[in-house]
Amino acid sequence: MTVGTPAPASPSAGLSILTSGTTGPPKRQSIGEAVLERTVFSVTGGLFASPDDPPELSYWPFGGIGVCQLIAGFATGKRIVLLERFSVDDWVRAVRTHRIPRAGVQPAVVRMLLDADVPAGDLASLQFLISASGPLDPATRLEFEQHFGIPIRLAYGATEFAGSVCAWTPEMVERFGDAKRDSVGRPLPDTQVRIVDPDTGDKAPTGQRGVLEARIAALSPDWIRTTDIASIDADGFVTLHGRADGAIIRGGFKILPETVRQVLLTHPGVRDACVVGVPDDRLGQVPFAAVEPARGQPVPESDELREWVRAALPVHHVPVAVAVVDDLPRTPSLKVRLPDVAALYEAVRVNG
Repeated sequence: MTVGTPAPASPSAGLSILTSGTTGPPKRQSIGEAVLERTVFSVTGGLFASPDDPPELSYWPFGGIGVCQLIAGFATGKRIVLLERFSVDDWVRAVRTHRIPRAGVQPAVVRMLLDADVPAGDLASLQFLISASGPLDPATRLEFEQHFGIPIRLAYGATEFAGSVCAWTPEMVERFGDAKRDSVGRPLPDTQVRIVDPDTGDKAPTGQRGVLEARIAALSPDWIRTTDIASIDADGFVTLHGRADGAIIRGGFKILPETVRQVLLTHPGVRDACVVGVPDDRLGQVPFAAVEPARGQPVPESDELREWVRAALPVHHVPVAVAVVDDLPRTPSLKVRLPDVAALYEAVRVNG
């Protein structure tokens, strides 16, 4: 893994971790002791584990923010099953052997488990999964829940917050579960969130989309602006709608990559997709997409996928090209590496 020059740790830093590296080389981020205490609370709710509690499952714990799960385990006496890296076979074996009741997974893992035809009985101990590291395709989520009978709950956290920002409690699930299905839950008790206009900074009306800001006393007395587009409903539930920093400005028209990606995912021949902006001499930026083909389906052509988007969205959303690849380039934490996807565009241009 290539990393930049480590940033000097502050005197109060309790830990130095790497960011995920999805938009460029991973960066060092120092986390102070007070923030680590907040991290433990965000993961555990302040509850200590008992010897009879089932263990948690963790993989790639030392590569970045995942190390905070280990620290929470040390602080509360929680047993943790560690995998050096993710593989379907090892993950399923750990769940089956140790009777894991709940686990956090990346969206890519949900698709991998479905494609691997894992017997439902192997995951019978799971009460639910938590997906919090990126957008999960609604159709994939529904397919997983129907196949395995295991609900997936959405949550929200970020490296800069060293833990969770929004999550579901059992009480929320019981009262609002179905009605707020697409939400990442409500802010944690020590967290305030708001939605603001990205240009003016004015607070957005209830239900309107804007950039999410959070204020957590352990981190800072100030509001911290994220790069996530979100909305908050009248009941205080937060829903994510994509990333503001990935917006593509095509000749003055704004395109959110996640909007195009969701359309591509509805094509029966697409397993997963990523959309990025690439330079254009005339328009500034244009969207380019890379997709993984679905198993057991004819491999779609680039023009077919472009027409699929054209039928669903305004014409400026249509990618200039679509590359079909066996596997999208990913970080060790299974997030898609955006610069590597953009580099595929040059290969498409050269090869026609």
